[in-house]
Amino acid sequence: MAFWCTGLSEEGLLVLKREPIENLFTVKLAVELNSSTTIETDAVVIQEFPGVGFKVRFTTLKAEDRMKIARTVQATLKELAASALFPQPSEQIMEKGDKRSEFRVTVSFDVQLESASSIQRGKVYDVSYSGATVWSTRSFEVGEQVLLTGLSKKFRLPAIVRNSQPKDRYWRIGLQFTQPPKDWVIAP
Repeated sequence: MAFWCTGLSEEGLLVLKREPIENLFTVKLAVELNSSTTIETDAVVIQEFPGVGFKVRFTTLKAEDRMKIARTVQATLKELAASALFPQPSEQIMEKGDKRSEFRVTVSFDVQLESASSIQRGKVYDVSYSGATVWSTRSFEVGEQVLLTGLSKKFRLPAIVRNSQPKDRYWRIGLQFTQPPKDWVIAP
């Protein structure tokens, strides 16, 4: 089986799998770092996130493969910093907390935010089933209704702006979807 993953580090990663896999404790992984490099290792499931996936810790990773991962992560971070200048979190998934009612997964893809007065490109920073954080070069008013659209037009989600905070040259826009998304990154 093949799955998308996020949060790759020298210690492990997060496997994105909406449906649970029964009796899953250990797994054998083949992780494709790029088109020419794949590493193989065993891993143990250390945490499950219903509707999102599960976090694994590598258990048999060779030293040279650990170095390949470190180089890949560093190269990716440099590429992101050069292209987007958006801050990257140290954790790829955040658990329910004092202010959050749902799990959030860090992702990165370009979108368009359309309001009654403007159309603005942005970059999604993290998502939950009922909302998303988008980085934009302009602010939006709290309470403003917007349409979040994938640049490939694969999704169009109506949302309400719940917060809009400046950060350097960008604005961090918190959105709450007004209709449940279909075939979204995270299942309910």
